[in-house]
Amino acid sequence: MILEMYSIKDIYADYLTPWFCQNDALAIRMFKNLVNDKSTAIGINPECYLLCHIGSFNTDLGTFDSLPDPDFLCNALSLLDKEVLLNG
Repeated sequence: MILEMYSIKDIYADYLTPWFCQNDALAIRMFKNLVNDKSTAIGINPECYLLCHIGSFNTDLGTFDSLPDPDFLCNALSLLDKEVLLNG
């Protein structure tokens, strides 16, 4: 099985620890949950974070295939729910 590899970029620091997901849509949904959770650093400062696809992992072979450059998927601000925006 091939799992896609993602990392969240902190614009004031580095890329955070990579994590794995089946596809971009699921990764974006997971990132959106973090963005809208005010108990996380991402939820507190969504203007500072970007989601990037960085490669893949083959679970059968145990091998990684990194992209030459991270592929930007979305920024955290674009995923804020309306009620989070209204209620700060």
